[in-house]
Amino acid sequence: MDADKIDTTILAELSTNARISQTELSNRMGLSSTAIARRQRALEDEG
Repeated sequence: MDADKIDTTILAELSTNARISQTELSNRMGLSSTAIARRQRALEDEG
């Protein structure tokens, strides 16, 4: 999987605050919590 701009932004947000909730992250990103969870899981699986 190639990381796109959204994935890169998620990683940047998590690098700044690893304890941010998926709800807060989804609010900042303008995506649903489900979309954030799916992308975060995919990023974790890719390592």
